[in-house]
Amino acid sequence: EYSLYPPEGKKGLSPFTSSAKYFSADMDNFIASYNNDLLIIPQLEGVNVLENIDKILENKRSDIFFIGMYDLSISIGIPGNFKSPKFIKAFKLIADKILGSGFILGSIATNKRDLEFLIDNGATYITYDADCSVILKSFSDITSHFNKVKGK
Repeated sequence: EYSLYPPEGKKGLSPFTSSAKYFSADMDNFIASYNNDLLIIPQLEGVNVLENIDKILENKRSDIFFIGMYDLSISIGIPGNFKSPKFIKAFKLIADKILGSGFILGSIATNKRDLEFLIDNGATYITYDADCSVILKSFSDITSHFNKVKGK
């Protein structure tokens, strides 16, 4: 409700922002367009999601539900262990409920195995890794190659 402007929600308004075109926008049209065009993607993370998934999915204004795999895994006592049967069971329970409610399922993959897991479980909104990790891996690869060539 705090993502949308009234009358649909309770979001405050500052017309002096880039999204409001620094007060050059027609406010009535801006608000209607904003509310209509806004993509709402709640991030589901933690064991509490398992206990409350049905209530969470009652929010029909959401577009995509994004499962935070790392947060989910640590909250069930297996940090980062996505191969664990305990994690797989928890993830699938949430994913099946999301998809069964007609929503789009999203999550993050940091390797090809996780990417396949997400696709196999119906995810269609997938982010791959994080920019800092991609940059680190790239520079590590370059540094390794440089050291290898330099040592010839």
